[in-house]
Parts: sequence; C-alpha cells; structure tokens
Amino acid sequence: MESETEELKAIFDASCPNCGGPIEAERLKKGLVCSRCLPEEKDYTYEEMLKELHKLGTLKLLKEDYEVIKGLKEFSEFFQNAVGSKMSGAQRLWAIRLLRNENYAITSPPGAGKTTFGLVVALYMLKKNKKSLIVVPTRSLASQSVQRLFEYGKKLGINLKVFTYNTKNLKISEADVAVITSKYLFMHYEEVESSDFKFVFVDDVDAALKSNKSIRLVLRLAGFSEEEIEKAKNMMLTEKRLDLQRLFEIRKKMIKRTMIFSSGTITRSSPLFLVLMGFRPGSPGSYPRNVIDLYEDMPQDLLQSLKKRIVELGDGGLIFVTPDLGAEYAEYLSSKLNEQGIRSAAVSGKNVKVLEEFKNGKYSVLIGVATHYGTLVRGIDIPEKIRYAIFIGIPRFKFTIGEKMHPVLMARILTSYALYVNKPEINKLASIIRRKISRLSPAALQMLAKKVKEGNFEDQLIISAYNIVNEALKDKNFLEKLSSTIGAVVKNGSIYVPDIITYIQASGRTSRMRSWGNTLGLSFLYVDDQNLFKLFKNISSITFGIEWKRPEEVDIKEILKRIDRDRNEVKVEEQVGTSEETSKFSSTLLIVESPHKAKTIANFFSRPAITIREGIVVFETVVNGNLLSIAYTAGHVIDLTLDKVGYYGVEIMKNAKREYIPHYAAIKDCENGHQVTTAGNICPICGAKIVRDKVGLINALEKLAFAVDTVLIGTDPDTEGEKISWDIYNLLRPFNSKIKRVEFHEVTKPALLKAISESRSINENLVKAQVVRRLDDRWLGFELSTRLQNDFWKSYCKESYGIGCDRPNRNLSAGRVQTPVLGWIIERYRQYNDKKNLVKAYSAHLEGIPIRFYSEQVKLAIGDEVKLRITDSKIYEEKINPPPPYTMSEILRDAANVLKLSSSEIAGTLQDLFEAGFITYPRTDSTRVSEAGISVAKNYITQILSLDEKQYFYPRKWGEGGAHEAIRPTKPLSSQDLKNYLQQGLVYTPIAISWRHYAVYDLIFRRFIASQMTSATVKKQVIYLSAEKDGTSLTVDPNPLEIPLEYVFDGFAKVLPPYRELRKPVSLNEASVKVENFYEFRRIELYSEGDLVEEMKRKGIGRPSTYSTIIQTILTRRYAILSGERKKIVPTKLGIAAFSFLKDNFWDLVNDDITSKLEAKMDLIEGGSVSYRSVLDDILNELITRLNIEVPFIKAQ
Repeated sequence: MESETEELKAIFDASCPNCGGPIEAERLKKGLVCSRCLPEEKDYTYEEMLKELHKLGTLKLLKEDYEVIKGLKEFSEFFQNAVGSKMSGAQRLWAIRLLRNENYAITSPPGAGKTTFGLVVALYMLKKNKKSLIVVPTRSLASQSVQRLFEYGKKLGINLKVFTYNTKNLKISEADVAVITSKYLFMHYEEVESSDFKFVFVDDVDAALKSNKSIRLVLRLAGFSEEEIEKAKNMMLTEKRLDLQRLFEIRKKMIKRTMIFSSGTITRSSPLFLVLMGFRPGSPGSYPRNVIDLYEDMPQDLLQSLKKRIVELGDGGLIFVTPDLGAEYAEYLSSKLNEQGIRSAAVSGKNVKVLEEFKNGKYSVLIGVATHYGTLVRGIDIPEKIRYAIFIGIPRFKFTIGEKMHPVLMARILTSYALYVNKPEINKLASIIRRKISRLSPAALQMLAKKVKEGNFEDQLIISAYNIVNEALKDKNFLEKLSSTIGAVVKNGSIYVPDIITYIQASGRTSRMRSWGNTLGLSFLYVDDQNLFKLFKNISSITFGIEWKRPEEVDIKEILKRIDRDRNEVKVEEQVGTSEETSKFSSTLLIVESPHKAKTIANFFSRPAITIREGIVVFETVVNGNLLSIAYTAGHVIDLTLDKVGYYGVEIMKNAKREYIPHYAAIKDCENGHQVTTAGNICPICGAKIVRDKVGLINALEKLAFAVDTVLIGTDPDTEGEKISWDIYNLLRPFNSKIKRVEFHEVTKPALLKAISESRSINENLVKAQVVRRLDDRWLGFELSTRLQNDFWKSYCKESYGIGCDRPNRNLSAGRVQTPVLGWIIERYRQYNDKKNLVKAYSAHLEGIPIRFYSEQVKLAIGDEVKLRITDSKIYEEKINPPPPYTMSEILRDAANVLKLSSSEIAGTLQDLFEAGFITYPRTDSTRVSEAGISVAKNYITQILSLDEKQYFYPRKWGEGGAHEAIRPTKPLSSQDLKNYLQQGLVYTPIAISWRHYAVYDLIFRRFIASQMTSATVKKQVIYLSAEKDGTSLTVDPNPLEIPLEYVFDGFAKVLPPYRELRKPVSLNEASVKVENFYEFRRIELYSEGDLVEEMKRKGIGRPSTYSTIIQTILTRRYAILSGERKKIVPTKLGIAAFSFLKDNFWDLVNDDITSKLEAKMDLIEGGSVSYRSVLDDILNELITRLNIEVPFIKAQ
C-alpha cells in the first residue's frame, strides 16, 4: 500500500511569484514564495506574506500586488464610510482592477451595486485630486446620481462641485464630477473631451455605443486618435490572427483615462471597440430565468377560468394573447375582466403610461400581445411587482401562404429551404439574412416588420429573400418538410410556427436576475393546439431545458410564498440601494483547457463580456448571484524541462529511498510550431524564434486569481486533466487559498452547475499516475530515441542513401506503446503478403443476393455457369439486442471504417463536439449511461419520435459505477435536428461545424438511442449451399447464408437497422448462376486506423486519450503510411528497419506484455493501492540494468 505521507515533489522553474526563480511544489502548495525570498515557512495569508517580504527587503515582482492591497484597504474603508456597508466580492474584484489602472466592463444584474461602485470611485478619485465623468442614459438617472453623490460626499466630509445637464454658473471643465447623459456627451463632445477627466464611468453601454459614430467618439475619449482607430480597423481586415500581446502594448501607451463601462443589458457590440479597448461589455443575461412552467388545455369557458386563476394568483400578472388574436382581443379581454372585478389594462405602444400605473398598484394585471417586440415582452422591467404570466394560446407566428410574413419567420423558413435545396447561393443569402435580423434592436425589428407588411422596404437582399421564400412555399414537398425542420404546423392554407424566443422573453419578465440570483416566477400556458404544443414543448425543452408540468403536479400556494419572498427582497434593494444579500454577490474564476469550452460555458448564462488580458481572452458572465470569469489554459501550461537537469529533467535524490523531483518549465512555441521547455528565446529543435511563451498566460491567471473570491479548475476529467489542474493549483495557490477542482463529463449548463456544487480537492493519485506515465515516456523515449537517431540512423542512412548521414535524425522516436504497435503493423503486413493469404474468387448473385466461390482446382471465366444446390434451409425468428453506446476505441474504429477519416481527424472532431456541448467526454472506455443520459434517450424516443414507451423504450445503464460515461449526445437532437437548430440560431456553438462533425455525431446519436431501445425480432432464412462446376466442388462464401426477411418487431432497428436491406426468401432448391466477376482478396486484411485502435484496447496498451496520438506519431515519423482510398496502414522501409533495430536490441523493454503490465500498474496508482515511487524505481532500475546508463543521483541532505 502507498504511504499516506508520500507527497508529490516537483520544482517549478522560473515560477517563484516574487523573484522568478525556481520553487518547490511543496512551498507553492502552502501559498508561499521560494525560500530565498522568504526563509521562514509559516502559515501566511497573502497580505501577511507580502508585508513580510517588504519588511525583509526581498519584495520584487509582487510589489504591484503589495501596493494594490494597500490601496484596496484604503478604498474598502472609504467605500464603507460612504455607503454604510462592506463591498461584495464582485465589488472587490472591480476595485482591484481599478487600482491596477485597468479599463474594463462591469457585467452584473440590477441590485449588484455597480452604480454605487461607480459613484464611490468618482469620490475616491476626487480624494486623489482627479476629476471624474459619469455618463448615464437619462436625465432622471443623472439627477438621482447627483443626489447620491452629495449624500455620500456628506458622509465622507467632501465638498464637491458637480456639473449636470441643468447646472448653472459652473462649467463642466470646472467641476470635480460631471454627471451627464449619453446624448449630452455626443452633442458637446469637444467640450467634454477637453476637460481634464481622469476617470470615466459609463452607466449604460447601449446608449453610449449605439452607433459607429458614438463608438469612435468613446474611443477618442479614451485617448485613441483617428489615425490609431483607422490602423486598428485595417489590421482587423488584413490580419488573419491578431497579435493580442502587441495590441496590449499599444493599449497601454494610448489610453489616457481610466474607463469603466457598466452594462445591465447590451444589444450592440463592436469588434473595433474590443480590439482597441481590450474588452467588450456583456449582458448579465438575455434568457436566464427561474420560472416554473405550467400548462393546461384551453378551457371551454376561458373568461371564468382566467378569472379564477387570477384570483388564485393575485396581483402582479402579465397576460399574453397570440398575435393572430391581436391587440383588439387584448382590449376585449381587459374590458371583460374589468366587468368581472379584475383590475386590468391592455398595453400597446400607444399607452405605455399604464406600466407606471401598474407599478403603483392601479391594476392587478396587464394584457398584451405575445410578439417578439411587444411592450410586455421586452419593454417592461418591474421585478418587485411582476409575479406570474398567463398565455392565452401558444405564442406563434401565423401567416396565410402567399402573404408577407414576419422577418424572423421569413429568416427561419429561408434557412430551412436552404437546407432543403442545398444551393450555395441560397445558403449564403440565408446566412446574411439571419445575421442582419439578429443584429436588429427590438425597435428596428418592429419597424422592419411594419415596412414588410406595408410593402414599403428597399433592401434588395431582404426582397430577394422574401421572393425565394414565397416560391419555396409553392413546393408541396417542401411544405411537408417544414414540420420537421422549423417545427411548423400547416393547416387550412396557413402555417403556424411556435415562437419559443417570445415565450422565453415574455415569461422571463417574471424572473429577473438580481445580485443574489434570479427571482422565482410562474408561467401558465393555455394550450389551444395540441400538434403545435408538441412542437413547442419539444423545442423549448431541448433548447432551454424547460420542464413542463400540469398545475395539479405542483403546490401553487408554496410557489407563491417563494415568489413573494423574492419580491420583498427586491423591494428592499430598490429602497436602500443595497441589501444584506448584495454583499454575497461574489466573484469566481473558472479555468478550463480550451477557448471553445470557455465560450460555450459563458454563453449558457448570458451574452458574456470579453476581456483580453496579456494574450488570453477572458469571458465574464453572471451565474446564480456569482460573477463568473472564465479563462482557459490552451492545454498544458508547463512540462518537464528540456534543460540539462538531473536525468532528463528529473532530479533523483538517493538515500534510504529514492525521491523523484521533476523540474517543470513553462511551455513555449517557436515559429515552426515546436513546443519546448527551455530557457532562452531560440528553439533548441530548429533554431527558430520563440513566438509564444505561456509565462504570460500564467501571469494573467495569477492576476485573475488574486482578484476573485474563489478559483475553480475545470480541466478535462482524466489523469492528464488532473495533472493540468495540479499544475494550475500550485501556480495560483500563493494568490488565492480557495481553489477547488470541478469535474464535468459534458459541457452543459446542468452538468456545470452540478460540478460547481460538488467541487473537490485535487486527486493526487490521478496526478501521480500521470507523472509516472510522463516520466516513463521521457526516460525510455529519450534513451531509445537517442539510439535510433544516432546508432540506427547512421547505419540505415549509409545503406539507403550513402550521403548526409553524419547528423542525427531527430524525427525518429520510440516508446512503450508506439513501438509494439508498429510491430503489429509490420506483422500484419507480413501476413497480408503471405501467398497463402491470397484467394482467387468469383462473384455471382443468387436471386439478388451476392455470393462468391473459389477453388484451387477450377479456373472459371466470366459468364461460366455454376450449379448451386440448397442442401438445407430453415426460417426462424431471432431476437437481436442493440449494441452498447460508443467508447473511444469503438467510435475511432467505426468512424475510420465508415467515414474514412483518420484517427487524428476523428479525435479532433470528438473534442470539438464535446467542447461545443453536444456530446459527453469522448476519451472514455466506459459504456456506463447516467440517469441524465437515459432521460435524453427517453425524451427522444417518446416525445420526438412519438413511439410507445412500453414498446420501444428500454433503459439500460450498461456499465456500472465509475465517474466516466459512454460517449453519448447531451440533447435529444438527431444530426438533422442539430443542423436545423444551429442554422436557425436555436442552439449556440463556438466552433465551425463541418460535415465531419455532423457525420461523427450521427454515428454517436443513433448508436446511443438504439442502446436505450427494445430488442428487435427478425425473421431470417438460413440456407446451406453447395456449388460445383463440371462435377468439381467449389467453396461457397458465405456458407451458411443468412438472409434477413422482415422485422417481426423493429425495436431499436427504427434508428439503427442491423441490416442494410431486407430480402425475399430463396425458394429454389437448385439454381444455375453465372460468374459475373473475377477478383482476388486476402483472408487477413491490413489494419485500418480503427482496427488498430481496437487492437490496442484488446491488448491493454494505450489509453482512450492517446489512441489517435500513437497512430499519428507512427505516421508522422514515416514509419508507416496510409494507402489510397481504403486508408489501410502500410509499414515503410524505414519503419520496418527501425522496428527491427529496436526488437533486436531492446525488445524486453518495449514488448506487448511489459507495456500492458505497466499500464495496469498505472491503474493501481490511480486507485491509491500502489506507490508511484515504487513504480518509478522499477522503471529506472530496468533502464539502468538493461541500458547500462549512469544516472546522476543526488545524495539527500
């Protein structure tokens, strides 16, 4: 058993946060700097450690943090004296960014204290003799802000001169603080710009960045000249990949004011703004909601039912009628409810004053139309008042075929038609139209819809789009397709399409994001069309995770109590500007491996803010009352050093027991794409310049970690991901003591939230297994590769080429897994070429069924007749079970064989699908299915396919236990559904989806759904055949011949047919068939990449995460090549010679058996039952004995 005190040791080169020298992992883990900077090892807080370093006179690289902490302490006291409460975790984060002179966007919901923060900062700046400018959207907000400034100033004892829109006898240039509207800024720009403001707080992004002109003015206000703005614009147009670090340096030189943008909502963004300012404001949520969704059938007496429901629910309701009923019906309903004693008012764009009257209690409910741009859908935000919503009918688009439809619906139908006809020009137009419409503000979209209805619009692209759609709707076949592509119901010459987005936005008025999370809301839907509701229910469940229930399934009284508790909290916030809960608005940093994954996660919760920090992009969003920053590592950040340290980067201390101390250094990339871990700026492999160094990324993560309350590390859920987490943990631990690991096997919102709630410590057993794997790879790989590159190459080169053989060939390599796999390829090639393996065959058909026969005694010609006799025949029924869902090895095999993709292409495609949130983690050898997975299958089988649950759904967990799952889809979307949803913007993805993604996803989806379905029963005929030609017997293949006739019950065959086609039974006893073709085949075939992966799994060599890498390495080294269209693996002369050299000299180090046993030991290390040091001892002893090497041991002190 492993000793409990067996701690992982390592040295992180150039990683002491204070001096940049080497530091032990043990000290980092304790949150300390190196012993040279801080000799005494104590349990310090970060602030205490910085004070001690300052006292010792050794404070160096952390001097900025020391000053920031001093400033933060001062600002915290200042803030508390002004406001009367402590800063929240999010406000602390904003303060740290301010004290670092950063320009940034604040993304937070109402009640989080962002305006309060901006006002206090303005007063703090005045204390530092710096003037401030505050920009708000309206005059009323300007007046409120001025009033609060004077209140805070009075508490702080500050006399201040404030300029605002109605100030007399004071110029803006004379003011300490100016509070103006966005409109005033743009009308008096020169006057504002010439005033000496050092701090600018923009309290409404939409108003400030509403046009290209306003964006340019804001950039000029920041300090950029027109020339610099044009340069940046041209750079964006001409450079494929922007140099983020260079932009960072330009930004530091040009920006002359500290600028903070506060965003509650944002409908416009500018790439130019992002490039120059280094950040893009975001919105705390377009669709985040905490709503209980209920439905019931439309009652016969709607008015009485509605009255009863409103009385039950009380005040604070919004009632939505469908667009085809319209505003007139809303007015009618309002009058009828008023007659029944329900205080109600209909709302339209003409009488918005009723919103204020509703807020003040004059009305119990408001009634409006459920349209994308309706006032009650998007133009109302009264979180303390609105409690529930009622929908009279399913929100939908409806139009009569031939009339002008709404632009949003036109775009969806055009997209569907583009998929249907698959013409490039229509695909391109659909893409442009979608982009145009998605960028319109609600007001602009409403205006466009009005112009379309009146036939008064001139945009030629939109005219073309409408013309194409009108022609498409004349195609009956396309009309039938609409139901499955956009979810439409066609009846009585009209098309009905569920309007999910309007429902989400309208019902979302009952649930608003606050600093402590989303308020609870309630929504009732009266279903007026069952077919339409089926589509509506499926789409809303898939895209927004809505769980529909009937009223009798919930406790409405208890729900109303919870709703009212939330409203009381909102009222407290509105009255005093903060609440006890506001201080709980904390900040968290989530670190993942890839930018795709980071972007996918950020978009679960909102339109994220973006900040570019020292070469990396950070996304910022709000999650359940928590400000979440999401950053990525882009894979490993450190690796074993290539510098001459110990034994290939590992110091080995020898005393009673050996201690292994790997040295890790930051990864660098050279111009030619080599990754290295050496000192200096020149690549040791090719001599090219180093162009990227992950030291910058590490520094950026350190700054982020220091500023937040908590750090979560969400790297991939395997040993390699655990090692990356361990590295990040150690590097960030001095800056933050609250660091946890989160593990999720699918990139979905529920999985992420569950992982955050179940955060854990780093599992060092997994890390140890990965360390052993890496050290073995380095030691054995370097030793054998060096011998290949030198000894073998000189001999092989002279024999093959005769010249240029003096220098080592650094392209050659060997390894524990790579070498035996190469051996399999060579052995299979030998078997393939064996003459006994070659068979000459003749093909024919028996009643349409392909057969072949062969004989060494008989030579046949095309057209010859062969007599076939059925010696036995029987018809029977067979029950066929579905296959389990895919593991990594099986999907690599099938995708290679079916789609003819390389293993590296498949692995990359799988990782893309995972990071986009479409499948679970693919690097798995488990077939286990979770309850969430079973739920996905049930939804698809019973809801989407509308199959009888008892007949077709058969839930199976397959594998038992363990954290890993089989590869499965995360949503009940077929590949065609996924394509439709992506094209129509119902599902988001950060990656460019190609045919490969759809094809691989289709294999995974159908296999998984089949795995959760009932067995199929097939009627088969089995016939036994004999064949002869002129009295000489021939061998028939296949024999016996199995012929699938029909499905007695199809079961899983509905989605994954086990047979390509069904046939009629063979009724003849004898037949003469003609030879149709002559060909040769091999009984033993060459390996495909998929076959090779399956062989690795069968023999216990390699891991799901390394299968494709191993094959790719063999191909990259030119040890083997892929042959033609069949993609079979053929060894090269070099590969055969290199393997022969290794087998003759080192086979006892790299044979199948020893490699498999070592893999088994890794599993034991992961489980904690074997000491990782003992395994390293065995490996090192083996190398010392077998290779006669001298290891530079260090005697332990």
